Amino acid sequence: MLARKPIANHAAPGASRASVPPHRASDTSELPLLALQRAIGNAAVTRLISRTEAAAIQRTPEEAFKNFTDSCTCGEDLGNNCAHYLSDAFIRAGYSELDGGKGGLYRRKKGRTVCKHGRPVRARELETWFAAKAKQKSKKNDHSKPGFWAVWQGGGTYWGGHVAVHEHKGKGTPHDVRGTGDYPQWPTQNHYTW
Repeated sequence: MLARKPIANHAAPGASRASVPPHRASDTSELPLLALQRAIGNAAVTRLISRTEAAAIQRTPEEAFKNFTDSCTCGEDLGNNCAHYLSDAFIRAGYSELDGGKGGLYRRKKGRTVCKHGRPVRARELETWFAAKAKQKSKKNDHSKPGFWAVWQGGGTYWGGHVAVHEHKGKGTPHDVRGTGDYPQWPTQNHYTW
């Protein structure tokens, strides 16, 4: 246990204690953060706070749905590259683990093929990421489960499949989609949410 050091009260004579900064309000104690900084150093405290704040953030596919712009920060037009533009939306929504950093076009980073701004560009690779994050999965376009779903659609004319984000509003209501298209007629409809 860390020993507490007394801190002098530097208030001007006649000043009320309310005007004294909180960390100097007591002659016998200091804030736990200050004690922690003295014990392990500023850099370690910053890393600890960052980890704690990151763990408290609960993100869902809804943020990517809201951030989809049918483009990427790299400015490259790769045609109907659904994963490229959707991964850009996820990264702008705060999913920094997808970001491969800037570099050359179509290079491998973190096991994925990425654009020159580090956005994954393969639908199958993005589906692998969806599956790893998922708390719920569905093999069909099930509108009885409202919410935002990251979707991989397969079995169409393109071997790599297609990715998008669906907003299901409830049974009997059509879903809204963000992505470069939507292929509900394709036989494989893998839905993931977290």
